Amino acid sequence: MSDALHEQFVAIDPLNGEFYNALTLAVTAGAIVLAVLGVLYARAAILPAKRRLVVSALPAVRLLATPDTGTAQLTVTRLGQTLADPHVVTLSIENVGRHAVSSTHYDRDRPIMLDLGTPVEEILDTTSIPLRTNPAQPRFSGSVIEFGPELLKRGQKIVIQALTADRPDLENIVTEHLVDTGVEYRAPNAHPDVRSSRKTFLVVVLLFIFGVSLGAASAMAISSLSKPVPQPTLQVLEVTSSLNGTWWVLGGTGFRPNTPFVVELACYNVTRLRQPVNADKAGAFQVQIPYPEVDPFSANPCFPLVRDQSGNIITSGESYPQPSRLPPPR
Repeated sequence: MSDALHEQFVAIDPLNGEFYNALTLAVTAGAIVLAVLGVLYARAAILPAKRRLVVSALPAVRLLATPDTGTAQLTVTRLGQTLADPHVVTLSIENVGRHAVSSTHYDRDRPIMLDLGTPVEEILDTTSIPLRTNPAQPRFSGSVIEFGPELLKRGQKIVIQALTADRPDLENIVTEHLVDTGVEYRAPNAHPDVRSSRKTFLVVVLLFIFGVSLGAASAMAISSLSKPVPQPTLQVLEVTSSLNGTWWVLGGTGFRPNTPFVVELACYNVTRLRQPVNADKAGAFQVQIPYPEVDPFSANPCFPLVRDQSGNIITSGESYPQPSRLPPPR
């Protein structure tokens, strides 16, 4: 049989060699894609939203040591009217999101309202950080300070100091009608959101564990690629001739462990014999098959093949001449 015809019977096991390495790389690439998606999800969960404001209030500062009882020597007046227990309140509105909050994000141009629960006497100062030439000026009416609709750039902070006639209530002061913008209020001496902190910590821990697992899997995959993958081989271990016929002893190595296969003997591109075998846990087997009686005048050799249970050729062994060309019987 010609070499070209012999090569037709040679096949590659799809779970060995280059195909297996490519499959490993594909799985690793898929894991990396999932990791990237996980990081993006975590970023959305941990980092601030695209538009997000934080309204904060510092503890109110009392201007007088004690409320006015009529005997105090120090008084505070405004427009000729004495203030019984005046306080100075410091408020801030900060854009901590990733985009600016423009005037179009105020629904129907309704402002952010900060209700202090006591009459506001005066806006003492308004500062923009970073500094701006003409910072937006808040307004007040009764106990409410109004801000907006004004542009708040990314990272911009507006600090407002107001004078109140009495001690303000700073527990829940914010009323807003912003569109696509999250607003968080931080009251004085408020404890941090433990649940949010725990959620962030849990996300970070899970990402760390996932990253370590992915790194270990990738390292193992790369390590496996650097090692040679054993290829199935089939060899004629022994050929014996006697008056009863000729026998081949075939040995296979590098096959899938604990898997059944079929050994065939092909002559003239015609299958002469089939013999089932089972690879052991090391992926090896031995089988003895009779050499078929064929045309003694043919110079074409015969060679063994190994097929899987689906009929796919795994590998072929070395060719051997016809019985007429074998050693004489012993």
